[in-house]
Formats: sequence, C-alpha cells, structure tokens
Amino acid sequence: MKIKSLYKIFQHWSKNGSVYLYSDPHFGDLESYTFRGLTTNKTKEELDQFQVNNINKVVHKSDTIIFLGDIGDPSLLKKIKGYKVLITGNHDKGSSSYEEYFDEIYTGCLIISDKIILSHEPIENCPPFLFNIHGHDHSGADFKTYVLKDYDADMPCNEMFKNYLTCIKNYKLNKLNLCAEWINYTPVSLADIIKSGILTNISTIHRNYLDKIN
Repeated sequence: MKIKSLYKIFQHWSKNGSVYLYSDPHFGDLESYTFRGLTTNKTKEELDQFQVNNINKVVHKSDTIIFLGDIGDPSLLKKIKGYKVLITGNHDKGSSSYEEYFDEIYTGCLIISDKIILSHEPIENCPPFLFNIHGHDHSGADFKTYVLKDYDADMPCNEMFKNYLTCIKNYKLNKLNLCAEWINYTPVSLADIIKSGILTNISTIHRNYLDKIN
C-alpha cells in the first residue's frame, strides 16, 4: 500500500509492499537480552533466532523494514526479508560498516513526511509540529506512565501496542517508542501508526506558526 503522505523521495518504500519499523534488536548481545527480561536459559543464538523469526513472520520480501538503530551483530540481517533501512544508533559503528547489510543508511534524524521524524534517541523538546518515532529508551517511560495507568499490567501481549497507540492519542503525546521489548518483538506497520489517528494531535508547522502570531 503506497503511503502518499510520505515525502516523494521516501514513497518507494511502500511502492510494492508495506513499511515496518523496529528498533534496538541488539543481536548477539546476551547481556542486553537479560537486561530486557528475556529468559536466560537460552543461548544468544536462540534469542537472535527468536527475533529473526518474529520479524520474518510480519515482513515479506516486497516490504520495507526500517531499523531505528542499535543493531548489534549485523550478520543476522542476512536472514531477514525485505528492503532494509537503517537509522544509526549510539551503539552502531560507522555507516560504512553496514553497507553490505542495508539498502539505505542514515545518520541522525530523518523527516519522512510533514509530521513524522524518525530517530534513534528520543528527541528532547521535539517541536509540536512533528511526531517523533524512536527507539533507545529501554526504560519504556511513556509506556509505564500512560499505558499502565489506564490498562492492567497483565494485558495480553497482542494488545500492548494497540493500547499504547490509544494512550498516545488520548494524552496527545508526540513520541512513540519502538524498542523491540515494548512492541512485543514484532515490527510495527507505519500505515497502522498513521491510520491510528495519533497524528491528528500534531499541528502542521504552518498552523503552529499562525497560532503563535494570532
């Protein structure tokens, strides 16, 4: 499904398939897996394969998957389907180290539409005319503050992200954390994020400017 709201230069991502986002896999890092609460009686190879399998259940050959940084062992990318895009994170090496694994690589933040900015780290004081989709924050601060305020902590895993989007819309937040552990280790559809209505709370830069001068 073509996402017409993306700037033209990025519309090829959705020309033949869907666009998914995923952050902070930290492939090959057993310490990271332990920190994130995955069982420690499995090897890092088994945990890596768990993530790869989860990604490939969702992402198909004609789709695009955008990783928001902190890849870990990049060799695992060879097992993952789709057109691969990387926005480098603080644990990633120089972009030249990943050229054989990714089709596109960006450093820093990336504005892909009039309301969406992608980054690895959450953007502090993100302007009100942009919605920041990011990773990096393993604490899940927004999730804990808002979702666990409105929903039972024992909510089914398949409802976690849907409830997260609902809270972002209801509380008029302008950030979305896609660290793997906060999205049930399952890539998230960019189209679903847009269709959820969370961007309706984001004013355009033109509207924001007009409100300030009126």
